[in-house]
Amino acid sequence: MDRCVLVVTLYIENSGNLSDITGLVTITVWMAKGSNRTTEIVVGIKRILGMAYLVPVTAEMNNKRYYVNNRIDLETLNRIY
Repeated sequence: MDRCVLVVTLYIENSGNLSDITGLVTITVWMAKGSNRTTEIVVGIKRILGMAYLVPVTAEMNNKRYYVNNRIDLETLNRIY
């Protein structure tokens, strides 16, 4: 039995360039045109290389944009918030 995970596909904004304000990469949840559903795929857990800490751009419930915190430190979080 293989272990699998459900993955929501996220897309890199600004060609992966760092934000001038936060110094982090911004990603967004892509919605299929004319749909309110995200792109989801099932993958084997062995394909996952690591984890990422996502910081929401806004505190709204329908937020679809995130910063990828590759440092996971309080300094970065304090600059964002």
